[in-house]
Amino acid sequence: MHPGSCPNGSSDWKQGIFDFSLMGGGTAALILRETDPAGRVSDIKISAPTLIEPSFGRLLKETGVQDIWVECHPQLFRGKPFTFLQR
Repeated sequence: MHPGSCPNGSSDWKQGIFDFSLMGGGTAALILRETDPAGRVSDIKISAPTLIEPSFGRLLKETGVQDIWVECHPQLFRGKPFTFLQR
C-alpha cells in the first residue's frame, strides 16, 4: 500500500489493486464507472495488450485511476518492446 491508502491517518479505509487484466480497457472503464462513481479506485492491473488499446486513454480520462500495473510476458505480447515502453 502506498501513503494514499489511508487518508487522514484512518486505518479503517484500505485500497487495493483491482485486476482488470482479463478484460479490455473499455470493459474496465464501464465497470469502474458503474461500481465506483466517486472515482476512489486509483490502482488497476491491466494486460499488456490493453495498454496499447486506443480505449485505454478513455479509461484514464473517465475514471479516477492514477496508478497502472502492467504484467508483461514477452511470450504473450507480440508487439515491439519499444512500443510498449513508450506507451
